[in-house]
Order: sequence, then structure tokens, then C-alpha cells
Amino acid sequence: TNYLLLTGDLAFYPNAHNFMEINMNLKIKYWFYLIVAILISCNGGINNSHIAQAAGDYSSDISHIPRNGDRKTAKQNSHGNLIANNSIPSTCKTATIRAGIEYSCMMSGVGEGKTFSLDNAPLGMVIQSSGYLHWTPTNSQAQPYTVTINRYADGQKEGETELKLTVEANTAQSSPGIYISPKGSDKNTGAIDSPLASLHKAASIAKPGDTIFLRGGTYFNAGHGTSFVGRRNNLARITNSGSSDKWITIRPHGNEYVKLKSDVNGIVFKGAAYWRVQGLELEGTTFETEKTSLKLWWDDTEAANQVTGRGIAMNSSHQIEITDSIVHDFPGAGISNNGGADISMTDSIVYNNAWWSTAGTHGFANSKPATKTKTNQSSFKMTMKDNLVFGNQSSVISHVFSKGFVKLEIDEGNGLHMQNTEGDFYGRFLAENNLVMYNGKAGLGLNTIANSTIRNNSFYQNAQAVHSSGELSLQAPTSGNSQPNVIEKNLFQALEDRDTIKVFKQADPYEGVKDNYAVPAADATELTAAHVNYESQVFTNPANFDFSPVSSISAGYGVPHATLDRLQAKLKEYGITPKPAATKVTESYLKKMKMLIFRKWPAPNPNDSIPDNLILEDGATGLCYAYEQRREYPAPPKTFTPCKKK
Repeated sequence: TNYLLLTGDLAFYPNAHNFMEINMNLKIKYWFYLIVAILISCNGGINNSHIAQAAGDYSSDISHIPRNGDRKTAKQNSHGNLIANNSIPSTCKTATIRAGIEYSCMMSGVGEGKTFSLDNAPLGMVIQSSGYLHWTPTNSQAQPYTVTINRYADGQKEGETELKLTVEANTAQSSPGIYISPKGSDKNTGAIDSPLASLHKAASIAKPGDTIFLRGGTYFNAGHGTSFVGRRNNLARITNSGSSDKWITIRPHGNEYVKLKSDVNGIVFKGAAYWRVQGLELEGTTFETEKTSLKLWWDDTEAANQVTGRGIAMNSSHQIEITDSIVHDFPGAGISNNGGADISMTDSIVYNNAWWSTAGTHGFANSKPATKTKTNQSSFKMTMKDNLVFGNQSSVISHVFSKGFVKLEIDEGNGLHMQNTEGDFYGRFLAENNLVMYNGKAGLGLNTIANSTIRNNSFYQNAQAVHSSGELSLQAPTSGNSQPNVIEKNLFQALEDRDTIKVFKQADPYEGVKDNYAVPAADATELTAAHVNYESQVFTNPANFDFSPVSSISAGYGVPHATLDRLQAKLKEYGITPKPAATKVTESYLKKMKMLIFRKWPAPNPNDSIPDNLILEDGATGLCYAYEQRREYPAPPKTFTPCKKK
């Protein structure tokens, strides 16, 4: 077995011949000892003691490619040697590794249209379509393995690679916690070698201070893929709590890739507190519901559940942290909060959500936040920081039938959304270092929120579907909470015919907006130099995901380099390409949708939830129609029908 152990910023490598692929910045004297190590390796191998003797006290600085772009602290193995996590060689090769140690490799031959899969993979081992492979074997997995890595080009298999790994037992103890596996059973104990099967079960028995570890693989909600009638079956419903000094954490085992897939809701917190969701991927069924949403527009039965699923839903819950996670492709909100506060989302990617919900929603929807008390109002009680949020869009007209009135237009789909119309949120909101792009409505929508800090964010070509919106949307705060927002150090590049900042019902439209940079857009006349500095270009090369400010803009504006680098590394690792939502919302698209809605309008029925006197307003003309006039659309109704207020 060949180990490469370097002092200083240390790295573990399962094959010593790969170390030349690491980007090194070494002291001159240390090069001599590395050359000696190579010669030893080529003549029968190299071990820890050889390097330790050669290296002496010289230090090194090794740059490697860690999981999700983070440099992680070195760990200690059973021999007392320090090893760094997640060093990724350019190819996956035969190696001997230790149980409990995070193993990573990256397949060569990656590129456009290339994907990968595994045959005969041991429990926990997962390869991303991008070619990144992660595994943290346990002591019970100490044995040899032969895994086949399949490579595909545009869906067609073009080759395979045999990966041979031998796992050696490790005397170090595994981390205490509750363990879950795709091959587990909820009748098991939850120990590392007796894992449960469901997050729902694990969460129900978790106590303050516990960590729930998920082995690598894909987890589905109960009933996934079956009829929606008679079931809701969230992947996990959490109602218990940790404590202020003993949070409960949900995270992968080691560095393993975990995906939670649900055709309804993913994780639902109900009256819970002190939970941390870390390092998970949650995936919905957006692409499977595209052809279903309009068919269900008038449906008030359980069948409509399939177009309302959310990734993480927080209801009357507090002290919830979401970090280093990816939430995508849910027909409803990627993440939602109603009735809660003291919530944060950091270092995460939220994309392609909200497309088909008839309820109208957003990427991260805070529609009804509520703090427990009115104290500490100067504290941040909602935080969104260091995230990438893109492609979240309402692609279908939403409705709330109980209002007795529906305006037929698309007017939802912000990337990030914060609203306080109920007046129950007493605190501050922080949005910092976020890259928000290609969302359907605003990149960030602030509705009746005051005393917020919107700082060092980068906004790029939002308002893809709602042309009357802008990169940032502001609406006057509720009375009694009149502290102005602070909106500074942001970079904006809107589509040419959209606004940079869309303002509603504010006496001083741009109060708190100062010291930002923007490319001139449709509101350039109103949005003056007192609020933004105009440049012909603010981002260096957005087509290549270089959202650093151009050289004419000094450092300190927009998303910091470190955050951009981390986000780009995560995109590469998961094979994600930021782009707008699949559906382009045009006048023609909306007209066809409205025609179908009128055509399918059901007859009044006292047994459904649709009011018999429901009124539909054509958002384009302002004309209103009752059920009896449905066949007259799109022509004006023959008799005038007054519109109801929402």
C-alpha cells in the first residue's frame, strides 16, 4: 500500500504516483526530498515512515480539490498520522484505504455530455454524473471490492473502468449517532451496522444533541410513484426539537453523497426547533409534472398534491439551519417558511423550483414569517448568505379559490422572497453574498419588510417570466416598523427591458439604496447616481460563471471571490449548469394557458372548494368573467361583470 504523507498542509493519497497532479507550492529544500520519495516509490513503494524521515520539519502547501470546494481540517487515523479529507486524484485507481476515512476520486474523460454510473458498488459509494466518486467505508465493510465505473456519452455507453479497492479495518471508533441506509430497516436499532431505512423514523427518535447520519445513496418518500389519492407521504415529518446547546443535525456519513427524492414534500418541520440540515441534496419531480399542472388547475382533490411539493417546508418552526445543501426541481417552493423565524440558509444551491405550483411560490419562500416574541428586534432573525439561487420560476397561473377571485397572470417566482404582510415578524433580515440569476420574477423580493440588510449580492438577468418585475423588488414595510432597509455593495445586470429595482408603494422609492453598481436598464432614468453607479459592464465574464466585478469596480462589491469559487466547485462536482427555467413565458404562452383554463371551467358544485360565484379576470385586458360567460372569452363579455378585489 502506497501512502503519501506530507507535513504542514497534509494530504492522503491512495497512490503515490498521482501526487504530481496536486498543485504544489513547496520550499526549495523540500523539492529534494520529494524527488527522493519518487525514486523510492518507483523501486518497491513508499510508506509513511519513508516520507516522515525525509520530510523532517519542512512544511508544504498543497492545493487539492475538496468536496464542495471547502478546505477541510486534517483528521487523524488509527496510526496517529494526519490525513486531509477529500484529495481528489484525476483518475480512480486501485488503492488500499482504511475504514472510517473519506475516500474520493474523480474520473478522467469528463466533458460535455459525459456521465457515469456504478455497478457492484458497496453500500454508501456513489458517483456523480460529473465523475466525482465519494465513499466512507465502515469497519464492517473491511474487505476487497471490484467496482465497475460505466462512462456514457450523450446517454450511450462508451466504456467502463474497473476500480479495485481494499478496505482495511480501523481501530478508531465511528461517530456516535443514528444511522440510516437505503438498504436499512426501520426495525433496526439505528447503529452504524444496524441502520434504519427512513429519515422519518430516525428523526422521530432523535434526542437533543444527536446526529443523524445517512449513508450514501438515494432515499424516496413512502408511496413514491403511486397514486396521490389517499396519501401525502412526506419523506420526513419532524415535530420534535433539540435545544439551544444541543442541536440535532441531519448530515451524510463522512463524505458520502446523499439524495432525498420526493414526489410530494421532502423534509417537513412542524413546530420543531434547533435542527440543522447539512450536506444533503433534495430533488423533486418538476420535469415529471410539467404535463400535469394545467390538467390539475381546477382540481381541488388530493391529486393536486403532486404540483405542490416543496423540498424543505418549515411550519411554525424556529432555529432551523440549512447549510451546504442543494434543493432542486420541486414543483412548489424549494424551501418555504410559514410561522417561523430564526432560520438561516447558507452555502447552498436552490434551483429549478416553483415551476408548476398553482399556489404561486418562490425558490426560498418566506411568505408568513413569525417570531416568537417582539424582543431583540435589532437581531437578524432570517439569514440567506453565500447561496446560488437560479431558475426558480412560476410557469403556471396561480390561484387561491377561497378569495372568490383569480387574476389570470403569472406574478410569482422570486428567487429569494421575504414578506411580512401579516406583521408577525419582529427582527431583521439579512441577504448577503448571494448570487441570484435567471429567476422568473425578482432575484430577491422584499414585501412589507423593513430594517433589512441587502449587501454584497450579485443579481443577473432575473425577471425572466414576469416582465414588470426587476432584479430587486421592494414594497413598503408595514406600519410601526419603519426602520429603512440598507441596500449596498450589490451588483446588478438586468435584462435590457426590465428594471434594476422595482418599487411598489413607497413614499421614498429608493430609501436605503446606496453605493451599488448596475448596468443601465429600463429604470435608469428613475434610479439615479445617488443610488447606483452605472457601468456598461459589472461582471467580468458571466457566460463562464465569472461574476467577479470588472476591473473598473473596486473590490468589495458583489459576491466575494471565495464564495464564487466555492459555488463554482459545487456546480462542477454535481454537474449543474445554471440557466433559466425550461419554459419561456410569452404573451402567446399565457394566452393559450388562459384559453385552456376558461375551457375547463367546471360547473358550480356545492361539494367542491371552488366558489360558485368565482370571478376570473384576464390580467392582460382587465376584463372579468363569471362562469356563465366563460365561452365568450377571449372576446369581451357581453354583459359587464364587476371585478372583485383580492
